[in-house]
Amino acid sequence: MSLLCDLFVNSREEALAYESTASLDRSNRIKRFAPVEFKGLTSLEFGTLWAILENEEWNPEKHMLIDVAFGEGGESWLHQFQDEYVALLSKLEETDVNAAAHEWSQTEELSCSADDIHPVVVALVRLSQQSISQCKGLYMWGSL
Repeated sequence: MSLLCDLFVNSREEALAYESTASLDRSNRIKRFAPVEFKGLTSLEFGTLWAILENEEWNPEKHMLIDVAFGEGGESWLHQFQDEYVALLSKLEETDVNAAAHEWSQTEELSCSADDIHPVVVALVRLSQQSISQCKGLYMWGSL
């Protein structure tokens, strides 16, 4: 079993409803929320990317996503990206994305190739821009 990680933009109220949609068939969930689906990523990995983008040491007091909700038994979780992090992501240019993917891929948490993680950074940039333009939050839903 692998960790599921869905990224999406929506209002807080709709984001809180995401958990209940996990049991819906995938096509209905995609239609309603338009999530970008990945596997194996948690708020810790996204926090390390934030620290990389700020050229800082990772700090759990600063570089963790906001806890929004946890499913029954802690088997799922909903986190929101901070506005500051979303703004930073939204401004990344292609060279920044490539550099971030390379450095992020080398972290102990990921230890993968930059090509493997590059689509995640690209999605984060696009979703961050969408989040700002729609005045909605960027969320990460995860599940065991």
